[in-house]
Amino acid sequence: MADGALLSGLLRKNNITGTYLAKKARLAESSIYRYYGMDNIKKSTVERLLGSVGITMEQWNEYRTGSNGSGLDMVQDEGETYGPPRVLHQGSNLASILKQKGIKVAALADRLNISRRTVYNWIKERQLPPGVLIEAANVLGVPIASLKGYGTGEKSLEKDVYTLLKDIDARLRHIEQHLQIGSDNLQNKGRK
Repeated sequence: MADGALLSGLLRKNNITGTYLAKKARLAESSIYRYYGMDNIKKSTVERLLGSVGITMEQWNEYRTGSNGSGLDMVQDEGETYGPPRVLHQGSNLASILKQKGIKVAALADRLNISRRTVYNWIKERQLPPGVLIEAANVLGVPIASLKGYGTGEKSLEKDVYTLLKDIDARLRHIEQHLQIGSDNLQNKGRK
């Protein structure tokens, strides 16, 4: 399993937020979330980060191997270990997927017809709007759940679609209100 996902999981298990870790480690919060998306983190960096919040390397190693009795259902598959700790920072997940696929931010921005700055802002965000998740997942050819960092399968997709439809409905109501206001203004000008 990727070190970043393990780091995120261990911190979550100990009820430590990325904001708190950033403050204690004297780093920008965005740096912490970037670590969450990394496959390999230097041992000295892990030691410094965890040490700043009172977690020992022994605890890290136990968590990493699944021998801490935490109830993690670690599964062995061809020598690699996979388990439940999830990266919930969607912007970091986006950055990680871009890196894995070898896609530059500029290329994603071009495909979505938006600015690079917008994509960089998404990468900083903990939670991305449903429309952004769906568009980015479609362009990148990945499941929406991989950008969210959890859940795969039909239930997750149903929830994503439902959330997107709610978002579209709210936007349409907003547009209808503006159209009605514009129509009312035109009628009022016609009476004067």
